[in-house]
Amino acid sequence: TTCPAGGFQPQPGQTHCMPCEVGTFAKGGLVASCEACSAAQYQPLGGAARCFSCPNNTKAVLQASTGIEQCECKPGYFTPSATPGTECFACPSEALCRGGLQRPIALKGFSELTGRRYQRVFAQCVPPEACLKGGFCEEGHEGFLCAECKAGWYMPQRTSMCRQCPAGEAAVSSTTRDDGAAVAETRAHEPRPLGLAPLPRSGRGRVPRPRRRRRRDL
Repeated sequence: TTCPAGGFQPQPGQTHCMPCEVGTFAKGGLVASCEACSAAQYQPLGGAARCFSCPNNTKAVLQASTGIEQCECKPGYFTPSATPGTECFACPSEALCRGGLQRPIALKGFSELTGRRYQRVFAQCVPPEACLKGGFCEEGHEGFLCAECKAGWYMPQRTSMCRQCPAGEAAVSSTTRDDGAAVAETRAHEPRPLGLAPLPRSGRGRVPRPRRRRRRDL
């Protein structure tokens, strides 16, 4: 039996055709069965002559998909809204995109700055070793671009890694890089010995003398 587009007939000699199921299609003619939509297509209607293509840079989770919501990003692409059935964009060179609905993951040495509608912006950390893969900071680092040292850590140079303060010492000063990014330099100081304190001064740097008590006549 010759069937119209979207129909099929597996039994010879029949005078009528049956419509294809959702997720499948048939171009018409002597068709014994319908074809499943490919991994880059979907079809929510029965009796279809063709399948719809998934949005740009996406693919269907399974063959014979029945809805656009089953289209997700291919590996190497991402969707800013994390919504299935929407167009996906190329992964930034500083990040890793596994596809699906996952967000880009910052590569080692980079950190995500801000999110935009159609792209994500990643910047190189200073030093790059301060940023771990996935947007995490190396031990002792924190803050914007992982450029700040945590409490108990200090940075001996502007572009060096944070170091843990020796026992009994603490970071006491900090400076900011020219780009205003974050703390970039600290130093350590030795604590004052216990039990000793500076004497108060008055006048021109003289130490006041204790007052003498007058003896009272008994």
